[in-house]
Parts: sequence; structure tokens; C-alpha cells
Amino acid sequence: MKNLFNKRIVISVILMLFVSFSFSQKIGKTLIDENGKKIVETIIDGRPPAVLPQPSKNLPKEKIKGVTFWLDSIPSYDWSYGCSATTIAMQAGYFDNTDYPNIYTGPANGGVQPMTNAVWNSQASHSGTNECPVSATAQNVDSRDKKGHADDYWIDYLEEGDPYYENWSEHTPIEAGYNICTADFMGTNQWYNYSNVDGSTSFYNYQDGTALYDYTGCEPADRDGCHGIRLFYEACGVTVIDNFSQYILGYNGITSGYTFADYKNEIDNGNPVLINVVGHSMLGYGYDNTDEAHPKVYLRNTWTQDRTVGGEQMEWGGSYSGMDHYAVSVIHLQAPPLTTPENVEIIFDGANVVLTWYPTGATSYNVYSSDDPYGSFTLEASVGTNQYIIASSEAKLFYYIVSSDSK
Repeated sequence: MKNLFNKRIVISVILMLFVSFSFSQKIGKTLIDENGKKIVETIIDGRPPAVLPQPSKNLPKEKIKGVTFWLDSIPSYDWSYGCSATTIAMQAGYFDNTDYPNIYTGPANGGVQPMTNAVWNSQASHSGTNECPVSATAQNVDSRDKKGHADDYWIDYLEEGDPYYENWSEHTPIEAGYNICTADFMGTNQWYNYSNVDGSTSFYNYQDGTALYDYTGCEPADRDGCHGIRLFYEACGVTVIDNFSQYILGYNGITSGYTFADYKNEIDNGNPVLINVVGHSMLGYGYDNTDEAHPKVYLRNTWTQDRTVGGEQMEWGGSYSGMDHYAVSVIHLQAPPLTTPENVEIIFDGANVVLTWYPTGATSYNVYSSDDPYGSFTLEASVGTNQYIIASSEAKLFYYIVSSDSK
């Protein structure tokens, strides 16, 4: 059952980039903004290597915020049409299972985004790996009966061109009755739209290490993946407060970059961190700060699928299997409306006793009663509004508890 009622005010998500095995840093265009500052495009196109990295065996023994801490409800997905898009799909799954239940709207797992993509593994895949329709939709996957992202854009890893071009009408990212996917909005795999070869996503950063907010200066020819993340969540009906990309402190000698303290603050506040390095993307969901000089980041990697806490980790600002850590992208989401009943009123309207509570917004509410405030409470009813009516003939000296239910 989903927890819809976390009271966090701001949700922050961070995306960082990593270097992978034979991959090298792919630098694209260098642009100049209206203030004369240089903006650098970096292309992320990591795909699972033939020899997978071995997970760490140095696992944490306890969860202590500020020292060793990690987030629960973090999905672990196989690579599906791009590491950046799949990493964002894992982050979206965390939100769907906690504060934002309407991000995933497909039929799998009762409408709750699954913790693994095993539910889609039996589907035929264009990319030769397991499907994840949250990262890239495809026909005949997750009950989709028409062409989606993979059908329109995927040929093979690092291929140019798109199958739809001059052959059929391109699908649109938002279609009534169909789930949406991260790759559509991030520009992943889209050659004719944004010059991204299959498996790749582009990100933009200020060269001096300051934060680059919601960059759209490359459009319409190109798409900043961080801006695309914003578009994805807005399409899910979530309000975005802000989003930015930034090099980490010390990268290329910069003195104004993103720090481990910034990352740790995100995790402490319940926000998974999307991690990109040179050529690859992963998801940061925890940390080990026992050795303050060499803090570690716990990762979800779309390559190894190690689902144990701390099974995948790297030192902040270091490298993962030879992939150097260099940047982050951050998005802050506005918390959903508070739905946990906090103010319950009992009113006699002359005919009935009426229980009313605020705030509203939950799918349903459970009303419990007891004649003893310290005894056991019995479920009276489940209602879909913020009101419960008791006939005056049935009214007794009872105590009532109202709790919100979820999808």
C-alpha cells in the first residue's frame, strides 16, 4: 500500500554522471549564454558491458542518519533503452511508491510501479534487454496496443536514425489512456529530434561549476536531459519547483561545484540522487559517512542489479569501475497536498451527528470508533469524502479516529 501522506515540503532529486569501462567522456557543443558564460554539452550513452562489475561486499550494518543512511522503496531495474532514462525511471518508481502515486499509471502490480522490471521481462525487447515501459514505452508491453518510444526511435545501440522517419507518424509523449516514459521527454535515442544516437542522452553544465537552471537554450535542435526530467514530472501532474545541473566541487579544478554535503542533505530529506558519470548514469540512494575524508555513495546500477543495501557503492568524487564522477543534476518537486486528517469536527445538525475533517485529498478515509479512548477501535466505515454521518438514533458517547487510506 502506498504512503500518500508524507509531509515533506520539497522533494529533491539529483542526477550525476560516470565514466564506464571502455567509454570515454563525450563532449558535444560548447555554447555561450547571454552573460558570456560557457555551457558544455556532455553525452551519456552507457550500456551494460560484457563483463559486469562485481558488487562491493562491504555492506552497512545499521541505518544511522548522518553516518550511514539509505532510503527504502528504491526500485532496481535492468538497463532499458538508455542508462539515464532507466535511472530516472527508478527514481520515479521511488516517488510513485511514496508521495506521488500517479506517476505510474500502467496495469502492472495493481497500478503501483514495481520494484523490479521482472514483470515485463517476458516481453519481446527491441534492445535485447528487459523492458521498462517507464523508461521507454513499446507496443505490446504493459498493455500498450500502439507504437511507443522504442518502436519509433530504437534501431540498435549507438545507431543513428529513427525507424518512424518517413515510414509512419511519430507517437506523442502524452496520449490519453497511455503511460508516459522518461526517454520521450529527456530526448533519449531521438536522432531526428535531438541528434541523440540510440542509448544516449545529453546534459548541459556551466563550465565554471555554477548551477545551470532548467536549460532550454539548446532547443529546438537539442534537448537538455535535466530539462527533460522536469517535463516528465510535469506531465505526471507534479509541480516542479526548480531543476539544475552542476559539476561537483574539484572537477577540472573548479572551486564552486556541488559537494557531498549537498548530496547528503538530499538523502537525509528522503530524496534519491540520480547519478551520472562519464558515459553512464546510476541512482544514489544513501551514503556512508563513517570515514569523513572518504564518504561513500550507495548506488542502484542498471547493469549489475545488486539489490542489497550498499551492494553498489563508490567514493564521492571518485570513480565506479573506472568511471569518474563529475557532475550532478537536481530537481525539486513540490510536495503533494497534505491528505492526513488533522482537524476532525463533530457537529449535530438537528437530525444527525456529522463528522467532518480536513485537509482532504486522499482516495478514501477509514472511520474507527470506540467507547474507550484507551481501548481497541473498530472500523465503522470507509468513505470517499471528508464526511461521515451518524443517525442521531444511533449516536452514542463514542471516540472516533479518522485515517486516510491509499491507492
